[in-house]
Parts: sequence; C-alpha cells; structure tokens
Amino acid sequence: MTSPDQLWLGSWKLIEQRGFHEWLTHRGATPDDATTNIDALVNHTVLQIESDGASVTFVWSTKVRGKLRRTRTEVRYSLDGVTPTVVDGPSGPVSFTAHVDNDELVLIGGPIGSPSETHRRRVVDRRLVQIMSVEGAEDDAGSRCELMWQRS
Repeated sequence: MTSPDQLWLGSWKLIEQRGFHEWLTHRGATPDDATTNIDALVNHTVLQIESDGASVTFVWSTKVRGKLRRTRTEVRYSLDGVTPTVVDGPSGPVSFTAHVDNDELVLIGGPIGSPSETHRRRVVDRRLVQIMSVEGAEDDAGSRCELMWQRS
C-alpha cells in the first residue's frame, strides 16, 4: 500500500510531455535521438518506482521493437539527500542525490561538471507530474520540461 505522502510509488506510463525534446537535445542528444527516445518512453516503456523507506528504486522496462523481449534498467538512490548515485548518461556520467520533500520525490544533480538540475515528482489528480529544471537558468529552451505519467 502506498502511503499518503508517497503517492509517486507504483507503475507509470508516460502520456504527455512539454519541452522534453528540447531538454534532451540541450543535453547532447541529436533531434532524431530525442524523438526516438520520446517515442520509446511513450509507446514502449513502463516506469516502476519502489521504495524501502531508506532508498528509492527506478526500474524502466522497455519493449524492444521487433523482438519478444524487454530491456530493463534499474537505478537505486539513497533517500538521505546526501549520498550520490552516479550512472552513465547519454553525454557522460551523471550524479544525483534523492530525498522526499513532503509529498514530492526530489532528485538533485545532473551531468558532472554541468549546472545542477532538480527533478521533482508528485501526484496531481492521480497523475505523476515530473518537472525537471536547471538551477539558476531562465526559461530558455532546454532549461525546463514537464512529463505527465498515468498509472499503468
């Protein structure tokens, strides 16, 4: 059972995005790669968010086109807000810390050597709203995007 302050736990399917294409291209993806990535997320991927109280785990399960299999990517973050998790990103290593702020799951970090990003997830009207923004940036293309997820 999901606690009232952790409604973001569960299985999610991306249904809408604003500014995500620009977000990806600003971080080094080609326009074609960004389009392919968004298509895979919308049409072929399920995101599972799990937590044991001390950590949160993201599991992306994507159906491989033309194959009867799925790829599975899992990343675990400590929820202490201090311990970084470093993973390979499209343009090099990325490092994030995670914590819970009231009813929001917050990740702070980004590509190593780049301005800090904040990724906030909260549930509004039974949808998971994910807002990603670059700290200190104006509302330039690629500095903010919003993803909307529904339970799958």
